[in-house]
Amino acid sequence: MNRLTRQLNFPPSTLTLALLLSALVLLAPLGACGDEESLTARYFDGLRSRQLYEVAELYGREQLLRDDLLPEERLEFTIELSRTLADHAMHAGDAQQQAKLWTEAREILNTLIQQTPQQQFSLEFQLAQLDALRGQSLRYQSQIAPYDHVLRDQAAKILAQAIEQFRAVQRSADAALKGLSQATNSASPYTEPELAGLVAQVKQSEATALLDLAMVLPSDSPDRAVALIDAAKRLKELPRSSSGPGKIRAAEVQLLYARCLRLQRHYQQSLDLLNQFSKAGANSVIGDRATGERIRALLGMKRTDEAAKLIDDFTIAGRELPAELEFLNVRILSTQWQQQVAEGNSAAAAGLLELIHQQAEKVQQQTGGYWGARAWALWESNQESSQYGAEVALAIREARALYGHGKVLDAIEQYGQAASTAFRTGQRDLAFDLAFTRASLQLRTKQYEVAARAFGELYEKFPLNARAADASLLRAFALGQVYNTRRTQNKRQAYTEALEQHREQFAEHPTSAAATWMLAELEEQRLQTTVALQLYQTIPADHARGPASRVAIARCYEKILRRLQSLGRPTDSWQEIATNEIQGFLPPQSSNLSSPLTEPQCEIATYLAKIYLHATPPNFAAADAVLARVFDGRSAGAATNNSPQLRKTLAAAMQLRVVSLAGQNRLADAGKLLNQLSETSPVEMLGILGGLSKLVEDAGDETSRDVGALQLQAVEKLDTRREQLTPAQAKRLDQCRAQAYEALGRIDAAIELYEELRETFPKDRELQRNLGEALIHCGTQRCLNQATQLWARLETANKSGTPQWLNARYYRALTAFKLKDYDLCYKLTGIAAQLYPELGGAELKPRYEELSKQCDAQRAKK
Repeated sequence: MNRLTRQLNFPPSTLTLALLLSALVLLAPLGACGDEESLTARYFDGLRSRQLYEVAELYGREQLLRDDLLPEERLEFTIELSRTLADHAMHAGDAQQQAKLWTEAREILNTLIQQTPQQQFSLEFQLAQLDALRGQSLRYQSQIAPYDHVLRDQAAKILAQAIEQFRAVQRSADAALKGLSQATNSASPYTEPELAGLVAQVKQSEATALLDLAMVLPSDSPDRAVALIDAAKRLKELPRSSSGPGKIRAAEVQLLYARCLRLQRHYQQSLDLLNQFSKAGANSVIGDRATGERIRALLGMKRTDEAAKLIDDFTIAGRELPAELEFLNVRILSTQWQQQVAEGNSAAAAGLLELIHQQAEKVQQQTGGYWGARAWALWESNQESSQYGAEVALAIREARALYGHGKVLDAIEQYGQAASTAFRTGQRDLAFDLAFTRASLQLRTKQYEVAARAFGELYEKFPLNARAADASLLRAFALGQVYNTRRTQNKRQAYTEALEQHREQFAEHPTSAAATWMLAELEEQRLQTTVALQLYQTIPADHARGPASRVAIARCYEKILRRLQSLGRPTDSWQEIATNEIQGFLPPQSSNLSSPLTEPQCEIATYLAKIYLHATPPNFAAADAVLARVFDGRSAGAATNNSPQLRKTLAAAMQLRVVSLAGQNRLADAGKLLNQLSETSPVEMLGILGGLSKLVEDAGDETSRDVGALQLQAVEKLDTRREQLTPAQAKRLDQCRAQAYEALGRIDAAIELYEELRETFPKDRELQRNLGEALIHCGTQRCLNQATQLWARLETANKSGTPQWLNARYYRALTAFKLKDYDLCYKLTGIAAQLYPELGGAELKPRYEELSKQCDAQRAKK
């Protein structure tokens, strides 16, 4: 027995048809017309009964590829394969796979129709049966979820299509039969008995499809009444019994007609007809189905006690209830519960509701399948109706069903109606929850302005609700998305005010820290890094955003220090504050390597290492010690299990460690590590080269040469992947190569490369500065004259007093000193010192002062 229903959450978005067929045997056969099954049909039936669909499909396809098949054999294999594909589709859990299988089932029938038009009637009948089977399956699903209008519409559409196909087949078969009787169609592949049997089968199948259609249409629908009239007409046209091809069983027809009468609300006539089954001694399967119809008719007549007695008769007789009657037992209890609710007997209703729960759970666990699913769905419907009221419960179920079908906008509207109904009936908390769900869906569908208004109305209308703070926060979030779609001052102000209002109104609520996080992100995004830092610092460490806020604090400190350095301002106090606070975010150093740093702690350590490396002077040892901790306790083999963010952090830490090792003159270790980075992305390798470039600038002559060799090694490694670089990245790579040449004493090669780059990028001032420094390093009269002109142009190109201007003025003075024009050197440095006493900050000022002393000393010798 299929137990899939135990994992189902109702209402389902798309129930697998396996749920339906695991317990049902009512589906019309798709085999060829005939009394006795052939060996081939038995073989396929056996495989299908064990759900060995792939085996049956492979065998069927292989047989149809044979060239020696007789026409009747090809017909049988085609029908059996089509039936197998249909069965497989009904048991498949994936919607795409279902659609593919249904399509193939139709295609192989259509292919044979084109190849053997003489079998057209039989094959077109099978095509109609396929649609009828799909429609019937959807009808079963819609009965599990009767509030799912989308499912019912799908079923009705497919069933109507099948009915039209049945009628077309019947018209063609009737015409052929008439031709045979008048001896005008002697070439027909069908005999008169075969055609008569086919017509009877078509009528029975059409009647069954009409009944299925009636069951998915609204009870007051005119189309439903017409479908039932047509079904009754078709059933009356069928012979009471027949033999030979396509034989009709009287009991099946009688049962269908009794169902038709019941659906037409002719309950007594239906009962009279059904009572004949017990008198005629019908077999157990037909008899059990007849009992089910009798129970439904009695319930329609509100004769609940009599319906219950039919169930009792089964148990008294010692018979186990069939799956369908197990469900109907739950339905009888549900009807009794509704009666007690209507009469206001709350105690009796509560007892019945618990009994319904027990019986539904029993059916679901012991019987499972379709009837188990229906029993459990009925219990859930009763339970929700008891909790929320029938009107609200139905609105909720309809909204869920719409959402399950991907009709989110319709679901939003339905949730709104459910919320209004709940509010009208005094269920304020439920009204809040439903409106909250509606606003959340609006947010998910990017209706940000609408969602912001909806969440705002919620926390204003329900300020004491437990989730009022959540509504307020989501309102702010929605306003943030509005701002992100089009960043205007008014929208940013609305977003900021919403966050500030939330922090003030819900200061003691956990969402306050979340609002603070959002506000800090906004300020950091606006480059208000100091403000963002202060906000991040107020987020508690034990909050969900705590670890991320510590990473953000480290990131902000690193940004602030870089900014101060770019402006030439002192960094000592900030450096001390930053390193002390960030070190506190890391656990104490331990010899236990089995507990590596967490992912956020690895990010924090990497930012701390950057701060050490960018300090003046760089603290390579401290940076290296911190970076070593990032890798402590981590095995190389576990890297594949790391998150993308952690892999990115570890890669950045390894790149920084090349620099920290080289800065400690541990060039051999740095070289080994560089070799391990052969697969490093071009962007990351350029980051390593940038760090080595700074080392080359700051190192002494001997160390500079060794670091230059390491830098050239990295350049050559990356140059093999030059085609992966953007033009800007390729330019940066060539700059690093030129710098490495300069460090290695290959000045002419460096100047030549800088000149080539300058021709390609004439407006790039960084390249001009690189060339100017290389010309000074060259030291010849020709080089120094070129440097003089270049630094003069750079000084003119920058605003007076800026770090760039002061840097150009310094190198212009240095060039004058190298040319022994000490008076000009003194003048240039002296004027700069008078106008801008800070002289560009801690890094540049000492160099100015040293150059000025040297000028004074040379001038004093004159």
